[in-house]
Amino acid sequence: MHLASKIASWQFGFVWLAAVAFLGVLLTLQGWKSRTPSFDMMTTIESSDAFLTDGTVPDRGVLTSFGSYAPPGITWFMIPGLIVFDDPRLFEYIGSIAFYVGTLAGIFLLGRTYLGSGAAFLSVALYGLSELGISAAGSLWQRYPMHFFYVWMVFFLGKWVAQQNATFLAAALLVWGIGMYVFLEIAPAIMIIPVVWFLYRPPLRFRPLVAFGVVAAVILVWYPYLKFESGRGYVDLQSQVSRRSIVPANFQQTWCDPSLRPATWGRNSTGAEEQRPPTPRSSFSNARNWISERAGLATTVFLISNFRTGARVSGVAAALLALTFVGMFSLSFPHRKGTEVKRVQIKWKNRLGFCGAGAVVCGFLLNEWMLARLLSSDGVLSPSAITAIRIVQAVLVIGGTLLITARTSLSAFLARLTTTPAMSPYVAILPVSLAIPWFVLILISDAERPERFWSVWPLQILILASVATSLAGRIQIPNVLMWVGSLTLFFALAANSIVIDRVDGWAKAGWSGEDSIEILLADYIGDRVRGQGRSDAKIGYDIFTYQFPATFHPVDPRYKIGADLDSQLKHRKNVTNSNRCAEGFAPGDAFRVVQTYATHSQLPGLYRLPVAAESDLVPTRTFGPFQVFERLP
Repeated sequence: MHLASKIASWQFGFVWLAAVAFLGVLLTLQGWKSRTPSFDMMTTIESSDAFLTDGTVPDRGVLTSFGSYAPPGITWFMIPGLIVFDDPRLFEYIGSIAFYVGTLAGIFLLGRTYLGSGAAFLSVALYGLSELGISAAGSLWQRYPMHFFYVWMVFFLGKWVAQQNATFLAAALLVWGIGMYVFLEIAPAIMIIPVVWFLYRPPLRFRPLVAFGVVAAVILVWYPYLKFESGRGYVDLQSQVSRRSIVPANFQQTWCDPSLRPATWGRNSTGAEEQRPPTPRSSFSNARNWISERAGLATTVFLISNFRTGARVSGVAAALLALTFVGMFSLSFPHRKGTEVKRVQIKWKNRLGFCGAGAVVCGFLLNEWMLARLLSSDGVLSPSAITAIRIVQAVLVIGGTLLITARTSLSAFLARLTTTPAMSPYVAILPVSLAIPWFVLILISDAERPERFWSVWPLQILILASVATSLAGRIQIPNVLMWVGSLTLFFALAANSIVIDRVDGWAKAGWSGEDSIEILLADYIGDRVRGQGRSDAKIGYDIFTYQFPATFHPVDPRYKIGADLDSQLKHRKNVTNSNRCAEGFAPGDAFRVVQTYATHSQLPGLYRLPVAAESDLVPTRTFGPFQVFERLP
């Protein structure tokens, strides 16, 4: 009977996983006609096409924000789309949906192993319909596949501990190595391994470790990229590790007209103007400022960034982050056999009293006069900083007082929580696998890159699901409240802008949507060129653009303004743009696309280069903000 119920449970799990994946894919593909591959996918599509056309093995990926080549791992997952489809709008979906379904499967297995069936079902639904989950299902942009590699690396590490088999460690390293070949931002995940070994002491055997975790990853996977890098002195790897731009300062020298470079375009890869060197300060002052900056970014940008993709309701992101910390805390105390609840309660009572007293003391000592000496170089704080300090003081004093007065009831609750058996004795792997990358990323990330925290989203989902299911069960919350909590958590994440927009778009324009302006534009120009009996033409782009397509041109000539539209022309109409100027246009263009207004003017960083008017270019068609000009015979 037990075996039959177990089989039925797995069958229901498979049906649930398939249902969530099916709904997620439907929402992902809704409106696919209106979307085109992002600029970052342009070189990946070209590398995949080169492999299918002449067998050229991909040896470099896209250019990072530092102007250095990333590994080409994602190219291999783009190739199936080029084999099956002729439309560039569909090239990414085979690979991205495979990663999406694989991530859902990994989340289900992790949830069922460590948290129980209820958490597994809930976590699959939460990830499958979350904004980051659906975004990952619809794109091969390098950060999205990290979900898949991160989940399965943690799964194999758990198997390594539970089964005391070092082969699973080799499998985890192999998954991590392949993930690194897709995008190097998964690198901090390697720090999970020594922490897990320190906690559980699973066996280490070097034969499978070397055979699968090192040889397979480096020789079979990384060889093309490493061979390419050896010819460049490994400058790209050095750039990404040291986070240093390698874009030439005189990048405009490769332009057809170097004088077009605007004075506001600086020398770094993001196009920001160069800043004056900072005023020299003491090492203590620098360390103090750095710690203060990291702490501020961690609390206001980094840790909360993923939760801002949920329902657009005030306070939801902060509440979800708080629940994540509650879940991490609860999962960090697995049940130990023979533990006496009374003795544990006394320990918690003493700890809470000590913490409460410490909070009250800190509340009085960390005042604005003392902190002015620590946080400010001139001993003066802004009014907003003084207000924030006083709020923190009040929170510390009131919170500490509450801990002291309520420590008896709180200690009883914590004792019951930490002595109630968890689903697995190794459940602490989950909070560890989230906390370690969090810590490393907080140390190295920039304020402009909160998306670097996207890779840990599946683990955040699992821990959130544990609060509404396994944690609620351990403290004996009624089933009705568990269901209410689970549904509330689901709607907090599923009622996001992508789901709402896709449902609304489905109702208004149908499931496949309507062709985007960029597609209509590319088809019109392609048909015009083909109608003239040609397969190539000089096509210029006088459009609003970011700086990187033109500034990256000396590193990779495929980067130019309008290269994404060139890719649509090539793969939809088999028309090649013979204008290879980085600035996107040149005298003598047979066609010129002129953008009359910026469609994304609300986004920072859009520019437009000055273009001299040519009298023999006449307008022929208009597509929204784009006007097509054609040269008179």
